[in-house]
Amino acid sequence: MPYQSGYFEVDHFEKSILSNFDSTYCTLLEFTDKNNLWIAISSGGVTHCNLATNELRAYTTKQGLIHNGIFRLAQTRIITCMSERGRD
Repeated sequence: MPYQSGYFEVDHFEKSILSNFDSTYCTLLEFTDKNNLWIAISSGGVTHCNLATNELRAYTTKQGLIHNGIFRLAQTRIITCMSERGRD
């Protein structure tokens, strides 16, 4: 939210790939670099937002996560998702 003239302006990301993101229950955000944002969603897995290519990709148990309730994202060489059932 940029600060302008004594008030805060809310950016709704109308001209961004983030406008296609349909969850308001984000628990964690992790930028791995300036173009890659990983978003953990409460009981909804993880979404990868590639800002360079304007693509969103969701990862849930359907794509191989062991649990959709992600409580930690960790970046080493890859993104590691941690949940009640362990680590992906």
